[in-house]
Amino acid sequence: MRFAHALLKPINASTTILLAVFTMLWGAWLLGTWSVFGAAHTFDGMREIAPEWAWGITAVVVGVAVLYGALRPSYGSLMRGTAASGAFWLCIGLTLFLSDWRNTGGLTYTFIATYSWFAYLNIKVNHDAGHDWSDRE
Repeated sequence: MRFAHALLKPINASTTILLAVFTMLWGAWLLGTWSVFGAAHTFDGMREIAPEWAWGITAVVVGVAVLYGALRPSYGSLMRGTAASGAFWLCIGLTLFLSDWRNTGGLTYTFIATYSWFAYLNIKVNHDAGHDWSDRE
């Protein structure tokens, strides 16, 4: 019960900033001059859905949305950003699992999706209860 109660406390805005920075860096990595998807068959499913640059741009846009919502601070922007982050990372996690169910990338990205959805729900629950969702005074 202590753990469940702790999860309901307002999330620290810094943790969503870290999520945003990771997402943007991940996207920027895909936009580099080297081939990421060609390095391993794990990315075959992602390559079939869209080219690297499309995944990269999407990640950067999602990361910027989360960062904007956290730094502004803007409840609506942060809600849209964390929801988009959850959907984006879940899509990647599931695609990696479908490409190779034994890879750890599927587990890792599904966890990041879970964290994104947790952030979304935490912010919503605390906003609806009238609590501050950021660490700002």
